[in-house]
Amino acid sequence: MQRLTILLIGLVFTLTSCHSYQMLTQDMVEQYNWSENELKQIQFYSSEDIVLRQVQRGKRTTIEDGEVSVQTGKDIREIVIKKGTQGVMLFQPSKNQIAVSFDAEDDSKFLIFGPNPKADGRYLLLASEWDKRKGKVTYGSTKYYVNANRLLSGLMVDIKRKDITKFNSKQAKGRKVGQ
Repeated sequence: MQRLTILLIGLVFTLTSCHSYQMLTQDMVEQYNWSENELKQIQFYSSEDIVLRQVQRGKRTTIEDGEVSVQTGKDIREIVIKKGTQGVMLFQPSKNQIAVSFDAEDDSKFLIFGPNPKADGRYLLLASEWDKRKGKVTYGSTKYYVNANRLLSGLMVDIKRKDITKFNSKQAKGRKVGQ
């Protein structure tokens, strides 16, 4: 009877982990095959400060004693979303776009992000209209402008990577002639 004795020396797991904030990309979404429901479970972070600004100009005239007095002014409203502010996905307005809210109290206040092929597929802030200097976004029911350089603001995710190495070692006892 032939016997081959195999001795299992060990099974070793090497486990290392590391947190790192990375820009959300279309490749990442496709690689991990994230569904809309899974995307809603991910904590997002703003990659840059996002400053939404609304400027209303006004003129008011008064006529006193035959003289016309004209007052001009500006009313500036600003919303600042600081770099690293946490956000959650509310819904997908269309394929490859996500609506993210950074507001803790109002789900109608969100911004739309989508992959930009000119930026390696990173999910960046999208504007409904834009020119070289500013883009127009809707936040709640109000239109705001964002500087064009802020259109490079995107979404980051906290990726905790684990590398697992399995090591199996076997040793044969040997075999003699005639066995």
